[in-house]
Order: sequence, then structure tokens, then C-alpha cells
Amino acid sequence: MTDDRHESPVLFHLNSEIYKNGLKFDRDRTFRNRLIVKTIILMAVLLLIATVTCVLMARSSNVKTMKNESYFHLDRKESIYHDSEIMESAKDNEELQTSYVPPPIDFRISSPDAAGHFSVGKTDKARRRRTTNSINGFHSEVSDSSSQLPDPTTVSPIVFRLSPAKKKDDGKTDEEKIEKNVTFKAEERENRMEKVKEMSKFWLGGKDLQSVRSSQAKRMLSYMDLTADPCDDFYQYACGNWHKNNPIPQDKAGYDIFELLRESLDVVLRDLLMEPSDNNTYEAAVKARIYYESCMNEEILEKRGNDPFLELVRKLKGWPMLDKDWNATDFDWVELMSQLKLYNIDVLVSQWVGPDIKNSSHYIIQFDQTSLGLPSKDYFLKQAHANYLEAYKKYLIKITVLLGAEEEKAAVDVEELLEFEKELAKITLGQEERRNMTQLYVKLTLSELHEIVPQVDWVKYLSIVMSRNVERNESIVTYAMKYFEALVPLLEKTDKRVICNYLMWRLARHLVNGLDKKFQDAKQELFYSLFGREKAPLRWSYCVSQVNSNLGMALGNIFVQRYFDESSKKDAINITQHIMYSFREMLNSTDWLDEETRGLALEKINAMVPRIGYPDFVLNKEELDSRYRNVSISKTTYFENTLNILQYMTRYEQAKLGKVVNSSSLWNTPPTTVNAYYSRNINQIMVPAGILQPPFYHKYFPKCLNYGGIGVAIGHEITHGFDDKGRLFDQKGNYRTWWKEETAINFQRRAQCLIDQYSGYRVRDVDMHIDGVNTQAENIADNGGIRQAFRAYEGWLMQNNSADEVMPGINATNFQLFFLNFAQIWCGGMRPEASRNKLKIALHSPGRFRVIGTLSNSEEFARVFNCPSNTTMNPGNKCSLW
Repeated sequence: MTDDRHESPVLFHLNSEIYKNGLKFDRDRTFRNRLIVKTIILMAVLLLIATVTCVLMARSSNVKTMKNESYFHLDRKESIYHDSEIMESAKDNEELQTSYVPPPIDFRISSPDAAGHFSVGKTDKARRRRTTNSINGFHSEVSDSSSQLPDPTTVSPIVFRLSPAKKKDDGKTDEEKIEKNVTFKAEERENRMEKVKEMSKFWLGGKDLQSVRSSQAKRMLSYMDLTADPCDDFYQYACGNWHKNNPIPQDKAGYDIFELLRESLDVVLRDLLMEPSDNNTYEAAVKARIYYESCMNEEILEKRGNDPFLELVRKLKGWPMLDKDWNATDFDWVELMSQLKLYNIDVLVSQWVGPDIKNSSHYIIQFDQTSLGLPSKDYFLKQAHANYLEAYKKYLIKITVLLGAEEEKAAVDVEELLEFEKELAKITLGQEERRNMTQLYVKLTLSELHEIVPQVDWVKYLSIVMSRNVERNESIVTYAMKYFEALVPLLEKTDKRVICNYLMWRLARHLVNGLDKKFQDAKQELFYSLFGREKAPLRWSYCVSQVNSNLGMALGNIFVQRYFDESSKKDAINITQHIMYSFREMLNSTDWLDEETRGLALEKINAMVPRIGYPDFVLNKEELDSRYRNVSISKTTYFENTLNILQYMTRYEQAKLGKVVNSSSLWNTPPTTVNAYYSRNINQIMVPAGILQPPFYHKYFPKCLNYGGIGVAIGHEITHGFDDKGRLFDQKGNYRTWWKEETAINFQRRAQCLIDQYSGYRVRDVDMHIDGVNTQAENIADNGGIRQAFRAYEGWLMQNNSADEVMPGINATNFQLFFLNFAQIWCGGMRPEASRNKLKIALHSPGRFRVIGTLSNSEEFARVFNCPSNTTMNPGNKCSLW
């Protein structure tokens, strides 16, 4: 998982989205039924209505009822402008790092979240039904023959819900039923892998323009529900059939376009990692292949058992839960905490070296609070989450017993450990308390920090972490002074044994994945409770993700050399330039900006640097090999390989102190990432090679798809430079006040419109609202991104022939294809458990509402699809910021 301290994906990923389940009301059938009813006596009518009601309740399509208010109800899930933490955790990447909210330097976008169903409220009696014969979206107004239906202004809308069907005795034995279910699951997996392999063919190339467009058109049509009205629910229209052909796999918490793209790319990466190296292969790439081989060697992992981890425990002077002879006399929590940091593991305190947000050309030591063992503090403190805490407790006991603890004693130790973590949760600040960066940022020397928190030997901690002497006059920045002031009293009143148990548990939580299968099985039980994931991922998939996470640039070298088309990079740069030009035009025409602020905003967009594909050093043999030269990798020691990489990561980061910031070297995201990013501390957008694939981009796509795909993603990232946090940083990436007060008030008023809009969206099946405050940055970026991409596409059309802007078999205009491709990026589904987790901590709105919320604010969308005023997708009141 990408560390948010360094780069926060503002991505367009979607690790999956919550999907709607329910019934769709078939108005045409109702009309026919009522014509028949007229010929039947009253009693027959009543019987028929009862019968029809029962039938409808047993069906699985969605009911759409009409109301007046634009009030949406969601049904389930997660991820592209994705909060990756949930989905990445559910994929088995190390630990749940979701409660750690880093200093707001970068923003991640992710993929669809929880998608849901919405009910539209009452409508006027005289409302006329719009009919759509095809995706062209031009509606013919016709008299609503359904006027014989109950008047929705006087009759409460009916929402059908499915009840569990009663089991019938079909004469089959339990064994036969189990066999049938296993066969069904096997067919699902087979169908899924066929789609994944088909998608992975993009990277292999070889297709001509016609075949590329035909394949993509077929795929797009397969997602759509052409019976839905695009002016009522464009998400249903664009993605209504996704779930029928793409059920959530057992090894996923959710499944969406982003996950499909990741899987297809992982297949390609797996095949590359399995190839033999030759004399021309970079040394770094050879190490990536050996690391993958060591991860895949399960026979050796089983043979070695717990020994690798227990050896590390001995090196760190023991773990009370495993060691009856552990002695608290010599225990020093600062020393142990710093030793864990050498393996790039932050516990109690998070520390790193990065650009100073107020002086972005210089590196500085930085401190913050760190994460808890569950996604947020609420999991420890609120009774509503007691079941998750119980699952976490069972997992903790299971792991320690597998490592050699006595179960009865472990249960007692775990209770004490959890009580300590609950106390930590109480002093940990939540997202809503960390929005004001001015209050968080404190710059001082180590000597001054020692005066405020004298109980912590900060010099000792840093000297161990940095492997050198650190002076007391060294400047540092902290974002968690209140937390540190509360942490010390907590530690002073807590038994040393409990503190040591907690620190070592967090070490184990990170590293037991490097041991044999029984630890994976134990983790799966926890993830089932948290995310509803039914099975652990396949071993090869897990190992590819580990190589990508830990040796991502080395793997990127293999991938870029073999498959990345440089013409795609040039095309993406060209699209980026058009969108940046569009953003400049928008700044010049925005009437709520004062002239001074406008001028500084133009300076910022002019200074913004787009980085596309991969950093240059990935193809520089000397530089890439030197990065990994001191990392020792062996075919038979996967656990130690991972430790060596983690130690390298710590050394590499800490060595930056004292150096001048080279912004080009701050691209730490692997080229094989399916995502995009903006870093406000260096004013750069990053578009890795991995996202330049369908549906985001293809060199043979009509430009309407590319601008509606990667164009909107790029526009989203650019807009992050001017969202509620990004606007506080200047053209050099320095945090300072450069907005006039009146203009700042104008911004806040417009941002509040979006906050109120998105706060009104509710995920129905989990009965939770979107947090419009926490998601405002992403909502601002979504709305600004699509507007700038559309304007840029219009500009491209003025200079180019539009005759080629078509897709075979899709009866749609080029502008409609633009919006359709944007919406389909968010097709997906998510399990309710994952959806709940996501909504509690999400920085991004669920995918369904990223579509509906964004497009309902778009005048261009309403015009292109000819949506009447005051419909769901064309409300009278629209929010507009950028």
C-alpha cells in the first residue's frame, strides 16, 4: 500500500463499488395489467393485485419510485478515486493503516465505494414519462399512459424488499447441493478469469483500430441497463448490468472496474516475473524475480514454520506473551519503538523525513500520531462496533498461540493489550479533528520538543533510526502535539509488560504474512468479519502485490521495457496540456475570484508539473541498480528478504535529511499502479503507466472516450491543487495564505454547497450517510475534473475532425460517449461489511454518487442527454466551484 505520508493517491481507482439490489418497477407491464383489470370483477381485481405483489417481491430487479426530493439511498460498497486502504487491506497487504491520517500533503483518489440504490420522491400528477429507445439519450415527451397508476403525491411509494426464500425439499442430498454450489463458484471463477485474460491482452498489443473499438463497445454495452432512464439515474443506465456479469469473487471485499484492471495487469506482471533473466536484465529486475520466487515457494515456508519470526523476536529481546522469562527491568519502550522503525514499522509514533510543507525545497524530520490495529478509533470505543473488536481479539489470540503462546495466558494478556489500545484510541485524533493544518503544524527543535515532552528521549530515538548522532538543535515538525502530550501519561501508568506486548504485536501484525499458510488462514477469519471477504487471495496474486509494493520500481522496469507504449505517454501528455489550458481559461473567466488571487492561481497552474508513465530512473540501469544494490535477496528466505527491503526503505528515507529536494525523485509510486495522484507539497500530478489502459485510455479509442476516461482523471488531479486543502499551498508547494479573505469566503460558500449535497446521500442497505465534510476534497476534484475535461475535449473538436468519434454498435453521440465512459469507470459492487468500513473513514464518496453527484451538477450533461429541468440528473439547484 502506498504510504500516504509520501504520496496520497488522488486516484481514479476503484477497488470496487457498492451495488444496488432491489426491484425495478416495470411501468409498461403495470399498464397492461391495469387494462386487463378493467374487464374483471372487483374480487378478481383484488386477487390479481395480491398475486402481482407477491411475484414482484420475489424478483431481483430494482424498484424505482418517484419522489420530489433528490434523495438517494445506497445499497452497498467501495473504490477509483478510491480510499485504497480498505481495499488494499482486504487484499492482504500488511496492516490496516486506515486510522493514521498523515499531514495533508497529498491526496489519493480511489475507485468506487459503496454503490447504492436511490428512490426519487413525489412528482407532479401531470409529470410526463420520458422514453429512451437507445443510448442516444434524446427524449421524446409523450403523454404518460401510466396515469391510471396510483397518484404518487397521495400514495406512499412502495419499496419491495426480498425476503429469504423458503427452502424446498427438492429431493437432493446435502452433498449434491454442496457439489452444485462448488460447481457454480468454479464457473464464476472461470468466467472471471476469462475476462481478466481478455483485458490483459491490451498490454500484449497486436489489435487494429476496428477490433479494439468493437471489443470495447461490446464491453460497454454489457454493463448498461438500457431500460433505465439516464435522466433519472445515470449510474443505473451506465452500470445497471455490471453485477449480473461480474459477481463479487470470494477473495474480494468488492469488485469493480479498478479491481478488474488490477487483476488483468497482475496476470501480465506474473508472467513477466516468471520469465528467466538474461545478461541484459537489470540487477534490480533480477532481484524482483527472485523475490517473487521466494514468495511462491510455499514448501520452504512450511518447512521453516515460525522460526524466522521467532529469531527476530529474540533479536529484539523477547516478547512477554511468548517468553515466560521476559524481564521488565531492562525494557525501554523508546528503544524498542526505534528498533521497529528500522523495519519501517511505526508504532505509537509515526516518523519520516520529507519536504517541509512551509519550505518545500528542504527535507525535515516529521512526527505524527500513527494508526491503530483497526480502521478507526470508533472500532475500539463504540458499542456498535463490538463485533469487530471481538473478531480482532480472536485474531490476536490466534496469532500469538500459533507463534507459541499458551492460549489461557494469551487470553489474559490480550485483554490487557486491548484495554491499552482503547486508551490509545481515546487520545488519537479523528479526521474531523485534523482538518485545520494551521493548528496541526508545529515547527521546533528537538530541544524544544524535549521541554514539552521530557519523558521521551527523542534524540535517542532518532539516533537509532537514522544510524547516526542527532543534535538537540535539529529542527523537526510535528502534527500531533496534543497526542504526544497525552501519550506520555498513558505510557507512565501502563505496565511495561503491556507496552512491550503491544509493540511486539504490531510487529507481528505486519510480518506474519511472511510465514506459512496458517497465518494467512487466521487473517482471513478477521477479514471476513471486517470486509465480508470469503477467501484469501490466490498465492500468486498476493506475491505479485508484494513485489509491486516492496520492489515496485524494479518490477516497473521489466514492465515498461516490455509493454509500455511511448506513444501513449506522448498522447497522455498532450491531453494533460489541453486540460491545463482549459483550467487556465476557467480561472480567467471565474467571476468570484479577485484579480490578485486569480493571478497567483494562474502562477500555480503554470508551475504544476505533470509526470506521466514512469520516472526516468526506472530505465537508467546505473541509477536503478544502485537503489537496490544493498538489498540482499535469496530464493529460499522470503521472510528475511522482506526484512531486508523494509530496512532499505527506512535507510533510503532517513538519508534524505540535509539534502535539497529533487521533486523528480519524489515519484515513489510504482509505474504498474492503476491510479493517479496529486502531490500538493511539490505541485505535481503523477499518472503511472498502469492506468493508461482501457477504459481510461487506448490510442485507438475515439478521443471522447480518452477525455472522458484518463482526461477526467487528470482533470481531477489538477483540481486537487485547488480543493479545500490544495488551495492552501502555493505554486512551489509551500503552505501559506495567498487568498484574499473575501475570495476565501466565496470558495467556502461554494464548497458548502457540495458538502450539503453529498451529505444528503445515504447508503440504504447499511443505513449510513456520506460524510460531506470528509469527502469534500474529492467531490470538488470530481466536479472540477469532469468540467475541465469536457471543455478540453470541446477545444480538441474545434481543431480536429469529429467523424471518427464513434463506437460501433452504440447509437450515441460523441458527447454522450464522453459521459458514459466517465460513469462506467465507477461500475462495481461491494460487500456490506466493506461498505460500512469504507463509509466510516472514506475520503471519497461511493462510486454511484461520484457519478450522480457530479453529473447532476453538470449543465453540459443535462444538455447532451436532453434532461428536462428538475429531474434527478438535472436539478434546479446545482453546485459549482471550479
